[in-house]
Amino acid sequence: MSFRAAAALCMIAAVAAGPAHAVQSAAQAVPSTEASDARCLAVLSLIVASGDKETLQAAQTGSFIFVGKLLGRNPSIDLEAAMRTASAAMGENTRPDLVRCGAEITAIGQTMSRVGEALQKPRG
Repeated sequence: MSFRAAAALCMIAAVAAGPAHAVQSAAQAVPSTEASDARCLAVLSLIVASGDKETLQAAQTGSFIFVGKLLGRNPSIDLEAAMRTASAAMGENTRPDLVRCGAEITAIGQTMSRVGEALQKPRG
């Protein structure tokens, strides 16, 4: 499944969460880059754990992005602890993270598509 498809499924999941989940208040602290990536990994893990076959592969693909970012930034990170902390910080309100993470996956997918297209062109 493509990055675009993965991002689209994350966005669908965010919309499906519906208005019952309030958007984070502006007064809440903005998570660090590491915490933000851990939140994406945690929310995608929830989708993987749901067992929904339509979103499983997309969520797994998205998870690879955030595992790579976390390990690339900090090879000794305790992923389990980071995900537990991220899950606790998110609580029940996963919609903002789904939207944010979906947008990031989409941006990465677009970049990869542009690079792939450029590599297919003959060198001058």
